[in-house]
Amino acid sequence: MPCLPFHALRLPTLLLLLGSLPAWAAPPAAAAPASAASADWTDPQSQLSWARCVEGMQWTGQACAGQPLLLTHAQALARAAARAKEDGLPWRVPRVPELRHLLEKAGKPAAPGTQLPPAPAGWLWTATANVRQDKPNPYNYGNAMNNRGSNANDTPFLLGWAVEAPGGEARGDIPKSRPLAVRLVRSKP
Repeated sequence: MPCLPFHALRLPTLLLLLGSLPAWAAPPAAAAPASAASADWTDPQSQLSWARCVEGMQWTGQACAGQPLLLTHAQALARAAARAKEDGLPWRVPRVPELRHLLEKAGKPAAPGTQLPPAPAGWLWTATANVRQDKPNPYNYGNAMNNRGSNANDTPFLLGWAVEAPGGEARGDIPKSRPLAVRLVRSKP
């Protein structure tokens, strides 16, 4: 091989001669993409990590941008499972007490940058089941008016629990087919 000045060598030839680039000569690594953790907020009291934004919105570093994704209850559960698989983190739809605690905490003043951005006003899905242990009396007028007659066993499958933001009111009579926003949560690893 003819002797060429160092500046005349091409990169493939240089790599062949050196075997690989030394660490000081390696091109700078591209900035790592923002991890899922940077878009999370951990409640120091409950140790739950919350998605800073409801699904469909993105965290910009200071606020949530975009439009919330409105999902049926089944779609919200599927979205949590898909995000858990995608991120490798145990995302889930929160339960009523967890979401109410979060909304209560979000309403209190906190140091800048440490508070969770508020969810858009409206109802948010929870994973709380609508379970009734008592047997309804189909002849009781009150039970019939509350749709607790002979088809009472179907009610938990048709209705779900949701919490209103920002107030924190919880209701268990929301049709699961109704599209609502959802904010996911996970236990801190």
